[in-house]
Amino acid sequence: MRYYIILFLSIGTIFTTMAQRNGIGIHGGVTASGTYDLTNGYDDTVDPGNGFLAGLRYNVKFGPIGLCAEVNYSNITYNYPRVETTYSGFGYTYTYIDSYGGNVSLNYLSIPILAKLYIGGLNLQAGVQASSLLNGRYNENYPAGVEQYIPTDIQDPWWNSTINGIEYWDWEDMDIAAVFGIGIDTKVGLYASLRSTVSITPASNIDLHNAGIDSYGTDWLFGSTDLLRRVVSSQMSVGYKF
Repeated sequence: MRYYIILFLSIGTIFTTMAQRNGIGIHGGVTASGTYDLTNGYDDTVDPGNGFLAGLRYNVKFGPIGLCAEVNYSNITYNYPRVETTYSGFGYTYTYIDSYGGNVSLNYLSIPILAKLYIGGLNLQAGVQASSLLNGRYNENYPAGVEQYIPTDIQDPWWNSTINGIEYWDWEDMDIAAVFGIGIDTKVGLYASLRSTVSITPASNIDLHNAGIDSYGTDWLFGSTDLLRRVVSSQMSVGYKF
């Protein structure tokens, strides 16, 4: 009888401990995002912008190993610099404004799938994230007296390009990213995480640029798809498990 009592108490303790970290939670937090490209790495001329995230998660823990799936609404914002090109010749110099600078704000529905390794009260996290671009804004800093010609809403028809009779949206509607981070899941239901996400896919439509290469022999906008901006973001969030 003593054996069965001990076994019953042990099983109850295990399931009680698991239940303290398993289940559905709701969370929110902030993001800080910049960009990089495959040729030059992180672009320190792009100032990280402040965004936010909010979502739900389901966490499962088996001993030191855990799995976590989330559904998040996330805002990614970064500030791009003013870009000028200077031409000289025939006794004169001319400066062409490629961009007045401004900011990009993109809203995604994101689904990260993470594996966790619990070490004491902390856990190490790694996984992948798939995000669907919902909408966003591209805000150019036009000076006074200069007519604005780039629409701020990225869903405006201006942001569509046609090559060989096929229309492409200039923005990539699906983002795939690697996720790394550290977190804590407390016994009272509170949890928190600090993560980095590194996009594998560019923010611009890769199919559009590949079509440009096929048609013109070179990427007609950037010279190489390796120069396309990809997002790198830091995320900090806190939540509560019900």
